[in-house]
Amino acid sequence: MPTRVDQKDILTVVASVTDLDLDFWAASSPDSIPDKGLPDGAEKFGGGARGKWISQMSIYQQYVPFSK
Repeated sequence: MPTRVDQKDILTVVASVTDLDLDFWAASSPDSIPDKGLPDGAEKFGGGARGKWISQMSIYQQYVPFSK
């Protein structure tokens, strides 16, 4: 969440001490996700869970190669 800069600051300090490399990604807004873009059973998801799901899938697609 862009408003939680404290969390980003903490992670940045921890990463520098432990020699980790972090990438920060912007989260998706739940309002920007059409229902047909969600998995089966997603009607149970609240707004925050919808945004988390689509954000995680976007990151996953960047880092995990899909075989055809």
